[in-house]
Amino acid sequence: RTALLLAPLLLLPALIAAAKSGQFPESFRPRRFAAMEASRSGRDDAVDDGAEKEIERIGLVLDGWHRAAATADYDGYFGAMTPDAVFVGTDSSERWDRSAFESFARPKFESDGPAWTYEPVAGGRNVTVHRNGGRDGPPVGGRVAWFDEKLRHPRFGEMRGSGVLVKEEEGESGGDDDADAAEAEWKIAHFVLSFPVPNERVASLLELLAKE
Repeated sequence: RTALLLAPLLLLPALIAAAKSGQFPESFRPRRFAAMEASRSGRDDAVDDGAEKEIERIGLVLDGWHRAAATADYDGYFGAMTPDAVFVGTDSSERWDRSAFESFARPKFESDGPAWTYEPVAGGRNVTVHRNGGRDGPPVGGRVAWFDEKLRHPRFGEMRGSGVLVKEEEGESGGDDDADAAEAEWKIAHFVLSFPVPNERVASLLELLAKE
């Protein structure tokens, strides 16, 4: 009888340690809690799978966009951008809306060579897809994504691109939002081109710019 009374006290240190670590033995875990945890795990896997598919699609869009510039494909290049897209170049004066950017770029696309060449560096791109409702949101419900990428130019060497993509809504079908989002195409809404500067060279670069 005394042993029965002491048994819970003997288990108390183990329970306290498990509570601090957040890991309870299966024998202490309520069945309902375990079922909820398994359901959450499956939902997270679905969200991750959905996000990965969207990231792959975005990668194809960006690769095709850069390829269109390298092959002077005017329609392919600007067709990958939203009507209200903005392109920010390396010069402080270079902030174009799509209309102004098309006027600037058209002569380059109509020349014999490529309009310009910025080759994506393998493994140098990071993409984040927004999920409606946060972490627990639908995997294909997000209509906004942002990215940064390393690029290589034949003359300037390493450069960096960053920007935002959105899923264009080609009219409202009145159907399921997630299904509409899955069928919509990713378009580039904002792009910034920049030169990465090593920190140890910033001072010398600023001195050079100050002399001009």
